[in-house]
Amino acid sequence: MDNRILWDIIDGLRDKNAELKAENKRLQVIIDKGINELQAVNNEYADGLLKIKELKAELNKVKKGNIDTIMDVGLKNETLQHEIFKLEADIKELKENSNKHYPKEYQAEAEEYFEHNPKSKYVAFYMLSEYDVRDGEGGDLMLYKDDAIAIIDNDNI
Repeated sequence: MDNRILWDIIDGLRDKNAELKAENKRLQVIIDKGINELQAVNNEYADGLLKIKELKAELNKVKKGNIDTIMDVGLKNETLQHEIFKLEADIKELKENSNKHYPKEYQAEAEEYFEHNPKSKYVAFYMLSEYDVRDGEGGDLMLYKDDAIAIIDNDNI
């Protein structure tokens, strides 16, 4: 074979090699761009995962705090409920016993009064001297509920 033919073949191979190197560089640029884009997406994804983990930890902390608060409130509520039941029982007992210490005559008078005046809340009995009764002359007689010797509640009669 002739040297010239060999040199033509070598020159053709060099040209082809140059074309392949150029194509390789062009493809490498595309690959590098794709890698950079994927790394950016991966970094965003990693940042998102980290943020999700932080938010989950914060949520768990808030849930635990809420559960603790709910437990505290529940315990306080239960304690208050017991106190309320005790106070209601005390009030009921006081209402049942409030009119028992008055004489039977007062009780009978109050019952008769409430029969005629069912909307009245209570009837009060006072002890007045002759000096307290003025037959309406001066109109200065003031009776206060606290001054009564007996107050009978209509709800407990």
